[in-house]
Amino acid sequence: QLLELDASSGKVLRTWPVGVAPFDVVLVKSKAYVSNWGGCRPGVGDLTGPAGRGTLVRVDPVRHIASEGSVNVIDLQAEHTTHNTELLTGLHASALAVSRDQRHVVVANAGSDTLSVIDTSSDKIIETVWAQQRPDDLFGAQPNALAFDKSGKKLYVCNGSQNAVAELAFKPGKSEWLGLIPVGWFPAALAFDRAGRRLASGSLDRTVRIWDVPNALPVLTTNTRMIMMAVCVLSDHVPWYFFGEAVGINMAVCVLSDH
Repeated sequence: QLLELDASSGKVLRTWPVGVAPFDVVLVKSKAYVSNWGGCRPGVGDLTGPAGRGTLVRVDPVRHIASEGSVNVIDLQAEHTTHNTELLTGLHASALAVSRDQRHVVVANAGSDTLSVIDTSSDKIIETVWAQQRPDDLFGAQPNALAFDKSGKKLYVCNGSQNAVAELAFKPGKSEWLGLIPVGWFPAALAFDRAGRRLASGSLDRTVRIWDVPNALPVLTTNTRMIMMAVCVLSDHVPWYFFGEAVGINMAVCVLSDH
């Protein structure tokens, strides 16, 4: 489910049904987009498999793994919360990113090595981008985190299994890969500073790497004692990087300033 909470009291105000194993959510005007790692909820007669804690997921008849990912599009102004649009994407729909002009939402399909580009005016998928730089690259890039630069013309993608961040010229309908930035083992988090010059990536090898993007120069590599799973920006005034911890695993890397 997607929950709307009162920020001061924590009270649940509204709920919306979504797909199996919701992963990420972004807001575009009066709509919420929710990615579902396990795709749509199974219907009567669907072939299913277990997805933990009594949850079932639709699976394919050969490998018996999740057969799809999906994105729910929810109208937050609608009177009823039980009806929303659900778009089928690639396998393991994960991170979402909104373009600077809010005309597009991009979803990383970690299990299909693709990115799905959604037009927010029609709520239809208008482009599927291959996550590999070359068609003959081995399958398994596992795109899992996304960040647009300040101009909105470039999209950066954590390709986990390639140990790299991919740079994409974002042109819906004809997007192009520009290259790869080497980072730590299995990058899984990305964020720009507020100036849009420096890009932070967090990896499962417990490293955080900071890059000066316009000059393609590394600025900082730091090792932590916990696994990096998220990166965010807090302010421009506190001069360092903040590491959050949850259940013994580092779940957040927050870029606070350029210094």
